[in-house]
Amino acid sequence: MTNTERFKANIRMVELEMHSFCNRQCWFCPNQFIDRQGPVQWLDEFILDKVLSDLALINYDNIITFSGNCEPFSQRMEFIDKVHIV
Repeated sequence: MTNTERFKANIRMVELEMHSFCNRQCWFCPNQFIDRQGPVQWLDEFILDKVLSDLALINYDNIITFSGNCEPFSQRMEFIDKVHIV
């Protein structure tokens, strides 16, 4: 079995964290003790494009989720622009 076949067979979800901002207000938040309220850092577009093109090359057809430890809609327009890319 090739690495590509192994990846497709075992990876059911790819999680993308689009930016770093988090207001740490969720009761279940694992970020309560780290500062994520500083300057917002976005996932580099080159990296996003690379991940997406690599997934396309192997015909990845499972889940891509936009989560991680951030507030996706705190940067609403920028976030929506990135989702449109995907």
